[in-house]
Amino acid sequence: MRSKLLASSLLFLSFISISTGFSIEQGYAANKSLGLVFEILPSSDPEINRLSVGQALWFVIPPGQMKSRQVRVISSSTIPQAITLSVGYLNRINGVATIDDAKKSETAPWASFTPESFTLAPRESKIIEFKYQIPAGTEIGIHEAFLFATAKSAGPASKAEYSVPQAARIATPIFLGVGTSAQIDTNFSIDNVSGVVVDGVRNLKIDLSNTGKTPLNLAGNVQLSSTEFKGRFIGPLVFTSVVIRPGIDSYVLIPAPPELTPGEWKILVTATQISNTKTKEFTKNIDFKAPSTLISNLIRILVVIFFAVILYFSLRILRAPRKKKEPLEGPKERVRRLRRFRKTSRQEFEVAEIDKMIEEILSRSNSSQSTSKGLKTAKKLTTKSPTKKATPKKAPAKKVEVKKTINKSATKKKALTKSSLKKKANKKAATKKR
Repeated sequence: MRSKLLASSLLFLSFISISTGFSIEQGYAANKSLGLVFEILPSSDPEINRLSVGQALWFVIPPGQMKSRQVRVISSSTIPQAITLSVGYLNRINGVATIDDAKKSETAPWASFTPESFTLAPRESKIIEFKYQIPAGTEIGIHEAFLFATAKSAGPASKAEYSVPQAARIATPIFLGVGTSAQIDTNFSIDNVSGVVVDGVRNLKIDLSNTGKTPLNLAGNVQLSSTEFKGRFIGPLVFTSVVIRPGIDSYVLIPAPPELTPGEWKILVTATQISNTKTKEFTKNIDFKAPSTLISNLIRILVVIFFAVILYFSLRILRAPRKKKEPLEGPKERVRRLRRFRKTSRQEFEVAEIDKMIEEILSRSNSSQSTSKGLKTAKKLTTKSPTKKATPKKAPAKKVEVKKTINKSATKKKALTKSSLKKKANKKAATKKR
């Protein structure tokens, strides 16, 4: 019995140890993750130090020359990592640097790393040499980019049924000025101070402009003294701007303290970029009136009216009666229509021909009647004696003028026939006497 009890207890203890060991190993595997950190080492270049105190990853390189910076890559992971370095595109939106993998940096062909790929043990670090070689003839100007470090697990591949390959990437911005420090100068201006209300919160608005050739990340403060109440001072109110690119206007919003009441104030603004510090004093009537909504309301009303007019005319067009489209004529119907047209055209042609024939017959009959009347009158004249004159018959009054003209021509003909008959008779008598 004792031996059985001992064996069962040993079996239980071994099961517990196996299960706990498995759970510890599982937790260790779950805690395995990738991690990297960048550390920019200070620069020994005096031109870089004048512009950025050497802590930012800045380069100022004339065309045809090469310069380098040192960057330490630190592993924050508990597993070995395979590291690859590269240069990527930097896109600024409202002064904020953003990554855009769809585009390539124009500075990537000029960059090189020593080494470019390496393996980091857990919690290990490595210093790399980052170089820029600027080709001769490159145009003077400024460029921005990202330095990327991509990490992948350098250990054996997971044998789990479901596993997701891990990868991590970190980035730090790069500034590259092609030219000398005199050509890549830092300059800015403090333009205005005003009171504004943003989302119901009162703010002091400081307007700034980058008039130089390098990006700015200004730090400064604002001090105020009332002109209406002596001894009333406010500040300094500290501010830091976003990165302002060359040639860009920007602003800084500073929350206004409760003691900053509307009125006239003397305002001293101080802004600093590395070793370049500027101050400007303003005397302003500060108020925090919310912007007028009159213009915005008018715009909204006009937009509503515009769309209402479009809706009205569209409804009129839709409700207008549409003309019914005539159905398409089939081949059989077209043949029938052509036959009908031919029949009608033939009938019209025949009627026109008949009308012409009737007119010709009437004209011929009229001409034949007139000639027959003339011959009859000539015969009557020959039978009568030559001494007697034929008295022309009077035409009735009721007959048309056309008939009168015909009778006149007939009488003339009769006169002519009488004279000719007399001449013929005289000639015959002369021949008989001979």
